[in-house]
Amino acid sequence: MRKLIILLVLLSCTLQGQALSPSEAVVGNFAERLNDWCLTKSFQSSERLERLCMGKISFRASDDLMEALVAQYGRIRSDSYMLDDYISCLKRAISEGTRIEIQNIKDRTREVDCSRKDLLFASAEVKATGKFNYVSKDIFIVNTKDNKICRVTKYEERTDKKGRKRIHIDLSDLEDGSSMGFTLNYDKKFPVGASLVCSLSWFMYSMDVGANLDNDKYISDKLDMRTIVDYTRETKSYDPKFYVTGTPHFFYKYFAIGCGVGFISMSCNHTTSSQQLTEADVQNYLDGNGTLNMSASKTGASGDYKMKFMLRPIVRGFIPISSKCSLSLSLGYDCVPSLKKLNGINCGIGFQWDTSR
Repeated sequence: MRKLIILLVLLSCTLQGQALSPSEAVVGNFAERLNDWCLTKSFQSSERLERLCMGKISFRASDDLMEALVAQYGRIRSDSYMLDDYISCLKRAISEGTRIEIQNIKDRTREVDCSRKDLLFASAEVKATGKFNYVSKDIFIVNTKDNKICRVTKYEERTDKKGRKRIHIDLSDLEDGSSMGFTLNYDKKFPVGASLVCSLSWFMYSMDVGANLDNDKYISDKLDMRTIVDYTRETKSYDPKFYVTGTPHFFYKYFAIGCGVGFISMSCNHTTSSQQLTEADVQNYLDGNGTLNMSASKTGASGDYKMKFMLRPIVRGFIPISSKCSLSLSLGYDCVPSLKKLNGINCGIGFQWDTSR
């Protein structure tokens, strides 16, 4: 009985030692499908491999093998490559007789200097033989939300402040990042302003408001003079109060560019005066048939509120000051097509916080 218990314990320990971690299982599945593709060279095999990388986080490849394939086939160089480029380079290499093997897969999640809980990490040796020969050590990143591979990158070790060897990975181009922040804005016409800014992946959006605190008015004067005594004059005075815009942006890493669309609210005073003297009136007077009479009128309205269409093209830059916070700087231009006197440059400063971790 005692021997049986010892045997069961040893068998249990052996099975636990052989059990694969989630990251090893996903990368092992990737390795099997890649091996099958190299052997069969079939479209179905490449499609099954590609599906392992089509997750919620857009795939990126930046390992030594991908860089070597790009150089071999004369592709445009980049810091990282999308899934289409990765599959395309593998397809060409495999069609030319190259065999690619992934071996010695090991979970490295605890060794990676990363605080994200939604990512797992596994190292592996990648070996290419045949017409194209190459050997490298890579890190595969697995997204736990869908068990898809979202990144293949170089294996790089660094020593931390405590003297421990840690695996360093640049995660800045993974596309599931989200953030929120604000900026305080200023321009000459609207000295008090603010924006609430949020981002998801490459898309950023802000709601912008600004207020005018002075009582300066902008005058629009239109005169339609037919003769010196026959005219119509229209005078409008505007007092801007506030603006509201919504701004979609294209966002990438430390840079965003967008164009806000909204309106300016302003109070408006409107006065129309006219004076009229016709040729018949003049002729009758010259003929001695009466006096020279001119008709005149004046109408006005005050206290009305008008909305004017507004555009706010803007550029934002983000300067990291910690792992989760960036200083946000912006420069833009207020454009009011129907009242160009309100056009002008605006600027802003604030903070943006990473909310994806």
